[in-house]
Amino acid sequence: METQSEVVQTATNQRGDKPQEGDRRWSLMRRADGFFTHYEEVYIDLYDHGGGVDGYWTRSHASGLFDDAEAAMKDALGSLTWLDARVARIE
Repeated sequence: METQSEVVQTATNQRGDKPQEGDRRWSLMRRADGFFTHYEEVYIDLYDHGGGVDGYWTRSHASGLFDDAEAAMKDALGSLTWLDARVARIE
């Protein structure tokens, strides 16, 4: 039985090559059990806070489970206001 999730679609509001404090990224996933889920991550820039490292992505939103990608996408578009202009319709 497969245990890995598959990335269906991603989006980001990151500008440029290097992420900045507060940048966001989103992933729509198909789980091994056939359900769909999505999550958002935000970039925390530790360099600006004296952490000695550049920074990291941390999860800021996670959805429930959906029977299909369209339902997961609808939920994401209703939950994450920055997302709507950055994703195409799932075919």
